[in-house]
Amino acid sequence: MSISNEVNKINQLIADAEKLKNQASSKIQNFTLFLGKIGRHSNISAHLTDCINTLNKVQRSAEDFVRNYKNMKEANTINSDKYFHAKANCEAAQNGIAGAVVSRGISDLRELTDVYNNTLRKGMTLQESYEDSIKDQEANRFGRTQGTNNPDKNCGDLVNKYRPNSLDKKY
Repeated sequence: MSISNEVNKINQLIADAEKLKNQASSKIQNFTLFLGKIGRHSNISAHLTDCINTLNKVQRSAEDFVRNYKNMKEANTINSDKYFHAKANCEAAQNGIAGAVVSRGISDLRELTDVYNNTLRKGMTLQESYEDSIKDQEANRFGRTQGTNNPDKNCGDLVNKYRPNSLDKKY
């Protein structure tokens, strides 16, 4: 399978995720209007509002990953992947517990697919791929910790230790 096929698949996944996000956003808005009609004094309304807030945090966390992935591809800078790993995890974790859970799930799934792709498609040995995955997961954990502990700070600054000097300042 060619690299262009893989890129096309990734772009399609991103487009599908954005479409799903827009659909979910529309449903959440409709549901929020419904909650307004049943009144804010209802216990049901309060619980449902909490659910909606959590879903919004999940959505924002997924958007953080998509945006950072697009930025990484656009930057096309050698050795920047750990920076974007850490930054995406940091931004998602700033969305609270829901964001931290989403970031861990996305990161773990991504590492599983990377090990597969690195060994079967890129020609890395299993040992090389595993070592790369460990370093990625270290960056992921560092980013999540920074985001959790610093919910109001700039994640680019918080994960600066992973930033290569050659990376454009706009990232």
